Amino acid sequence: MESHVTLPPDGSGKKSRTRVRTIGANAVHTQVVAHDAWPTFIAWANDVAFTQNKHFISIFNGSSMIIRLRELLLVPLGLAAITGVPVRFDALRTTGQNSGTGIVPVAMDSADDALPGQVAVATGAAVVEGDRLFGLAMHNDELAINSTQGIQAAFNLLPGFQDTKPLTIRSGEGFTLKNLTNTTVGTFGVRLLFTLED
Repeated sequence: MESHVTLPPDGSGKKSRTRVRTIGANAVHTQVVAHDAWPTFIAWANDVAFTQNKHFISIFNGSSMIIRLRELLLVPLGLAAITGVPVRFDALRTTGQNSGTGIVPVAMDSADDALPGQVAVATGAAVVEGDRLFGLAMHNDELAINSTQGIQAAFNLLPGFQDTKPLTIRSGEGFTLKNLTNTTVGTFGVRLLFTLED
């Protein structure tokens, strides 16, 4: 249940926590607000095979909500050793998306509201590409499951930092991770973690 507190004139009554910064000649108070975590979803693209110009995972926001991308992982899934090739990925904003194999994101908290139906996640989608955010070069070798080299590390391609915004997807916007390399070697999974805000 939402409510509010009416503060009396400065100098008496309840105290509101603020952070003070001097801007120009003024002491400006920024109010500190605490809230519960936003509804969080995980989208998993399973066993994605390499094909040139394939969009490994794409998300498009056709809703009125705000999506913030928190984590993007590329995970090798092969059980047998495979000698791969150098591959290049591009991470791009998008302005449209259709077709592909749909992915149903799973809520991290089953008590959260369902994801709006206008939010589409897919692998192998056809998208309208927008601004390039960054590129990534890597090798798609896969180790044998019993290899002494252990599990291949997966690292977050969308790291967050204090006082910076995560990648934000507003209504009519999207994101995609695209493979640019002409190869059919290897099988990867892609994990996309995102929050939903009103």
